[in-house]
Amino acid sequence: MAALYRAWATRTPRSSPFLPDTCNEADAYRIQAALVARLPGQVVSFTLGFTSPAMRQQFGVEHSNYGRLCD
Repeated sequence: MAALYRAWATRTPRSSPFLPDTCNEADAYRIQAALVARLPGQVVSFTLGFTSPAMRQQFGVEHSNYGRLCD
C-alpha cells in the first residue's frame, strides 16, 4: 500500500501487475480501503465494473467489482 501511496503522491505510474500472485480479492479491497483512507478529501461515489454477464464471461470474472471515487 505504501508503494501505491507514493505513486499517487509523486504522480508516478505503477506498472501492472504489481501485487503478488497471493493477493486475493479481499486483500485488494483492504489495500484499496487503506489507500483511500490516506488520501485527502472524501469518497463521493463508487464505480462498478464487470456489471454485465457477457463482460464477466469474456474476462473470466465471477462477479462485479467496485472502486471508490474521491472528490
